[in-house]
Amino acid sequence: LDWESLKARADAMADDLVERGLVAGDRLSIWMSNKVEVVIAFLACSREGIACNPSLHRSYTCAEIIELLTELSAKALLTEEGWGADRASKDFAAMTAELPFLRRVYTPKNFPNHITLVDRQPHANPDSIAYLAFTSGTTGKPKCVMHSSNTLLANARDLARDWSLDSGSVILTLSPFSHHIAWVALGQWLVCGGTLVMDDPPAGMSRLDWITETGATYVLGVPTHAMDILAEQKKRAIPRIGQVQTFYMAGSPIPEVVAKAFVDQGITPQNIYGMTECSGAIAQAVGED
Repeated sequence: LDWESLKARADAMADDLVERGLVAGDRLSIWMSNKVEVVIAFLACSREGIACNPSLHRSYTCAEIIELLTELSAKALLTEEGWGADRASKDFAAMTAELPFLRRVYTPKNFPNHITLVDRQPHANPDSIAYLAFTSGTTGKPKCVMHSSNTLLANARDLARDWSLDSGSVILTLSPFSHHIAWVALGQWLVCGGTLVMDDPPAGMSRLDWITETGATYVLGVPTHAMDILAEQKKRAIPRIGQVQTFYMAGSPIPEVVAKAFVDQGITPQNIYGMTECSGAIAQAVGED
């Protein structure tokens, strides 16, 4: 999608949410794979001041999803068939039908594609809650982290500026959109106006080939993503990983051997520290020293 098409689809989704009775402060949850509808729904929620909750992982059971939807009193859900730990053996539609607060279940098949409202003014408060992320914390029970548009974009602005991201940047996230790293990528993409690539390669295509195919210049993930890609690169004797300039890794320190493997081919390894509450707070480049 180009930016104009993306805006049109986000407006169409936002219009449908309004017509379903959702207002600023309501919640929409997302339980699906890396599809463009995830980004569209998030932007539509932002336009209307609706809090988007995208962190429902594939590993969750249907019963766990019902519990989390109930905790949020989510007015809408975006999902897809077959997604989830036990979706094939449960009647999830019947389970959601029992939720009195849930007004709409969206899927790629019924996703709104037509703008129906004219000259609606977008939600004007950038400090209202825009994003709700469930994190396990130390107890194992999901806790809800809240972000506003301003807090999501504060670090994104600094990172985009400090790392010279612009409209020519191709930002690829290897983390799924149920994890916060993907939303760090989205924030920087919104700020710099470049291209956002989701981890949704064609069947049979490896991540290394997907990085090369998309012309990614900035890749985000965790150290294990980097290790797997470097191992495949070495096995196939590929001299360089596509057009990548920076490889962002969060969650744990970068092993020295991984950092060196990137530096040796002219790619800057970037280590990120910070909790979801800080939205990727500190970036540190790892150089030859």
